[in-house]
Order: sequence, then structure tokens, then C-alpha cells
Amino acid sequence: PHIIIFKFINPSEISFPPTRNPGPFWEAGAFAGFLVIAIVFNCFISGSLFRNKENKIFIIALLTTMSTTGYIAFFIFSLAWIIYKENSDKKLFILPVAFVVVVILFSRLEFLQDKITTQISNVDPDDFTTQKRSRFVSALVDLEDIRKNPLLGKGKNKFTRFEGYYEDEVLSHRNNSFTGYAQKFGLIAWFIYFFFTFKSFIKMSYFYKIPKNIGVASFLVLCVLSFSQDFLYKPFFYTFLFFHLIYNLPYARKTHNNYSYLQ
Repeated sequence: PHIIIFKFINPSEISFPPTRNPGPFWEAGAFAGFLVIAIVFNCFISGSLFRNKENKIFIIALLTTMSTTGYIAFFIFSLAWIIYKENSDKKLFILPVAFVVVVILFSRLEFLQDKITTQISNVDPDDFTTQKRSRFVSALVDLEDIRKNPLLGKGKNKFTRFEGYYEDEVLSHRNNSFTGYAQKFGLIAWFIYFFFTFKSFIKMSYFYKIPKNIGVASFLVLCVLSFSQDFLYKPFFYTFLFFHLIYNLPYARKTHNNYSYLQ
């Protein structure tokens, strides 16, 4: 029911406007991230973006989240899908319309342009260690920790990861798992995760006979989403490491062929 129906929350208990739809998740941005991932996977399976009934529901739900990162990630994927999957006649109509709509939304909606520019302008490069952890400040703090502990990171334990301020809820908060993964586990683990996740999306594109560039765009979508949420620490996102193995199995190919036949 939370896909299209708002989840009403006591405004005093949350840190975001109650008009944003968090669905069943801890905040609206997280809901948006999972919705975009659902749209990506559904496009691979069904071969359609806008003609698919489930995707229409997911897109409507995504709009209710008013998530900056969710909108940007969806735009990246939908642009790649239109360019590389739709026929040329549709491109001539859809691309100009999409461009105009995106420009208008980005310039008019406060949570898009204003939010991004404000967060960037509020970053103090000379004293970012004591600032409130936005996605950009988190990235800078992570990069500084990575510089000091490049290969193995600072570990999962909060006493080592947030050494000196682990009891401070503001300073120990990190919401950027793209850089945070390397800060936590080191560059070796970071490279392994993203290498095999990229390989998984490419393998999926071959499996479902989708242009390879859409697989690349799907990987970029994951990177964008992880830049503002701690997604990469969630068990669900660890499974992306192994998709390239699953799609190689004969059983997977047979099941897909049977499903395609029934469709």
C-alpha cells in the first residue's frame, strides 16, 4: 500500500517535511532509491520503461518522494533508455520534451537546484571535519580518512571508524556510502565491490538483450544513489556482486526462455 499511498508520520518525529512520501523506509530518499532500482530491474525484465504498468506506479511513487538524488538517478537511466532502446521516431519527440521538462523542474523546484547549490556552498573546505554531515561534507571527511587508511579502511567498528568523536551523533553520521564504503573497508574492497557490480549489470544487459550502454547507465545510477544514502551497507546491495555468476547459470537461461515464451 505504501507504493502510492502516503505514509503519514508525526512531523515532530522526523527530520524531513511530512509531505514527502517515505513509503515503508526510514526516509523519502531511501524509498526513492529502491524505487529507481525497481524501475531499472523491471525495465531489464520487461524490455519497456513507460509502457509497463508496474513502472508507471513506481514512477508516480517516485514523484511523491521529492528526492533530489532519486530524480537525478531516474533521469540518467531514462535518458539512456530513450537514446539506446527506443526507436528513432520516438527519440525525436521524447528527447526535446524531456529536456524542456527537466530544465523547468530543475530551475523551479526548491529541492533540486537550490538544495544542491546550497549544500555545495555551505561546505567549508578548511574546516569540514566539524560541519554537519551532508552528502558532500561526508565525501570530504571520507576522502580524508581514505588518505590516511587507503587499503584496509578504518573498519566497521565505530570506535575506530569515528575515532575521537564516535559519541557525537552529528559528526559520526555519514550518509554517503559511495565514498564511505572505501573509508570503512578500504580501497581494495571498494574496487572489488564496484568491479563485480559493474560486471553484473553488463552481464544482465547481455542476458536480457539490452544495449550494453544501458547496463553502464544502470551502474552509474547505483553510484548516484549511493552518494546520498548508506545503501551499500545493506544486504540487498551486496547481492549485486554475484549477479554476473547467477546469469551465467544454465538454469537461469532456461527459466528466462520459458518466461519469455509464456509472455
